[in-house]
Amino acid sequence: ALIPAVLLCWYIYSKDKIEKEPAGLLFLLFLLGVIVYFPAIFCENYLIGLFDQLFESEMTYSLSGIATFRTEKAFAFHSMACGFGAIALIEEILKWILLYFITYKNKNFDHLFDGIVYSTFLALGFAAAENVFYAVRDGWTTFILRSLTSVPGHMTFGVLMGYCYTMWHMYLAASKKEKELSEMGRIVIERPFHSRIWLVASCFLPIFLHGCYSFLRFYTSEIMTIIFYIFIFVVYVVCFIGVHCVSDADSAQERFVDQMIRRKYSNYYSKVQK
Repeated sequence: ALIPAVLLCWYIYSKDKIEKEPAGLLFLLFLLGVIVYFPAIFCENYLIGLFDQLFESEMTYSLSGIATFRTEKAFAFHSMACGFGAIALIEEILKWILLYFITYKNKNFDHLFDGIVYSTFLALGFAAAENVFYAVRDGWTTFILRSLTSVPGHMTFGVLMGYCYTMWHMYLAASKKEKELSEMGRIVIERPFHSRIWLVASCFLPIFLHGCYSFLRFYTSEIMTIIFYIFIFVVYVVCFIGVHCVSDADSAQERFVDQMIRRKYSNYYSKVQK
């Protein structure tokens, strides 16, 4: 059950070509991903229980205790509430909090690809714990299916979070350098770099993508099952292409920030060169 997460960790690690991240830091992130699974499941079950109570008037139960909904609309809203408001919200926020407080001041966070590595190791630690739990509880059939859907799904959410998180880090550094150059009288700031939007995106875009995944998984029907597998295929392909592109474009923070400044103030730098 651990093999899918470990293999994907190795894949991401191999794509970090310029400067490998410390093994101790990556192990810590993976371990924290495992640990945070347990409070996440507790919170999710509590919220799903609240949503079940909220929709109780729209539900009927068979003798075996299986719930069905009186209307398709109620089923859709319940699936959306559980997918977005419980599972995606709790899991991605907890992972984002750990990512932020463990890495944002880390001295090793100095390359474009680093945020993806950090976030993905954290996400795959969570996925590994989840996969082991389902393998023990439900056996081979569920374990194999989740290894092909849920584990790569967590990697995808981690890659998206890590990319936006890295861009926040880069824009924050560019904003600081921009202010320094302005104080030196070398440039005139008209529209400053805004880093906060990337920080917000690093949290809420993975929640949205994870919510779509969970909603499609909950809202089971023949057509929705087809849409679910099309969705995960497209998302996974885009994710792996994105990882490959960012890996090839990887750059040290100082160089990347300098390129940002030069592109934004190209008129100034062209005059200096002349």
